[in-house]
Amino acid sequence: MPLSKRHDDVLQLILREKTNQQIARELGIAEETVRTHVKAILERTRVLSRVGLVVWAYETGRVVPGYVQRTTREGPGS
Repeated sequence: MPLSKRHDDVLQLILREKTNQQIARELGIAEETVRTHVKAILERTRVLSRVGLVVWAYETGRVVPGYVQRTTREGPGS
């Protein structure tokens, strides 16, 4: 089942490791709406978690290695 444009927007932010709160802020929607979208995405893709969504996105070609830009995290030795 294809994802709606809004579901795809939410998925892309999940792939960038955004929290529900960050997704809500970025898309200008309520955090509860984000939770509803995430639940619908999980149901449509038939996966159980956000990690499963990442795997699904790679397996279906929605994202390719190197495509998702991660935020650099400062840590010991940085």
